[in-house]
Amino acid sequence: MSKIIDKYSFNVPTFKTKWKSELDAGQKGGKCDRDCKSCIAYKKQCFGCDFLCPDRECKATNCYMCPFLCYRGGDRLNEAIDFIGGLHVDMKETTDKKFICNNKFIPAYNKKLPDGFDYPIVSIPFYSLFDFEECKPFSYDVKDHLNIPKDTKVIVNFYFKDDKIMILFDYMMQNKFIDLIKSYSGVDYWHTPCFSVFKISSGMDCVLNFKRQFWIGDIMRDAGFDVFQEVLYTTKKQFLKATPEQAIDIIVKKGIKKISQCGQLNFDPYGTFKREQKFISELPNDITWFITGLSQKMMDVYNNVRCNMVFSNYSTQFRFKTDFHEYIKTVDTSLRR
Repeated sequence: MSKIIDKYSFNVPTFKTKWKSELDAGQKGGKCDRDCKSCIAYKKQCFGCDFLCPDRECKATNCYMCPFLCYRGGDRLNEAIDFIGGLHVDMKETTDKKFICNNKFIPAYNKKLPDGFDYPIVSIPFYSLFDFEECKPFSYDVKDHLNIPKDTKVIVNFYFKDDKIMILFDYMMQNKFIDLIKSYSGVDYWHTPCFSVFKISSGMDCVLNFKRQFWIGDIMRDAGFDVFQEVLYTTKKQFLKATPEQAIDIIVKKGIKKISQCGQLNFDPYGTFKREQKFISELPNDITWFITGLSQKMMDVYNNVRCNMVFSNYSTQFRFKTDFHEYIKTVDTSLRR
C-alpha cells in the first residue's frame, strides 16, 4: 500500500503518474484548432484565452496521458460539457449543514495512524483508500484499514494529482462515482473532488473545472453526503467568470455552509493571502473555511483575520514521529486563542 500511496501524494512531486484516457486525439499537432469565437468557453464564460495558454503551443503528441480536456480530444470535451450541463453553475439553493467541531486543527495522515491516536477528528486522502492502479478500494472499512479509533471522526479529501482526478471524473460520467464512495464505511465528511483552477491552464480548463467542482458538490449533497465544497477560482485571469467574486456569489446563493481549499502546492502563501483579501473580507462569517496544507505560520495569518477557519496539514505525520499528541494539541490550542 505504501508504494501506491506515496506516488500519488503531493508530497512526492517528482513522481510522474500516468493517467491514460480511453480516447487518444492522435498526432494532430499545431495550435488549438478553434478560434475563440467558436469556443463555448468564450461564448459563455470568458473573453478569450490569454497568450500564456498552454493549448496554444501544445503539439498533441501524448493526449492519452494529458489530464486536460481540449478540442483536440475528439468529442470528449463536448461530451463532458454536455454531461455536466454546460459551463454555467446551477444556482439552485442546496441543503448544507454547518460544521460543528471544537477543533481548529485537524491532522492529516495518508498512512495508518500511530497506535494511541486519540484525537477526535482526522483527514485522510482518498488515495489512501483507493488503488488507482487496480481501480478498486484497498478496503471498504476505512477505520480498520487505517487504524483509526472508532470514536474519531473521519474526513476524506481529494488532494492529489489531476491525472487521478480524471479517473474519478470518468467514474462520474459512467455514473459510478457515488456508488464508489457509498461503498466505504466509517467516513463522516467528504470533500468534493479537487478540480484544479491553475493560472497556467487554458481558459476552457479553468471554467470547466470551476463548474465541475460545484456540479459534483450538488450531486454529493443530493446523495446524502455531508461535504466540504471545494472552491477554487482564479485571481490571475479576470477575464474569466471564475473569480473570487463569482465564487462568493455562488456560495451565498446556494446556501453552502462549508468550503475547502488546498494549499499543498502553494509556493507563495503570503502572495496568495494578499490576493484573497476580497474573498476573505466578503465571505460570510457563518461559513466554515477549511484549508489543507498551510504551515503553522500561515494558519496564524488566516486565523487572525477570520474566526471561522479550520486547518489541516501532514506535519504530524512527516515531522513529528513521537510527540504527535503534544504537537496536535499545541497547534489546536494556539489557533483557538
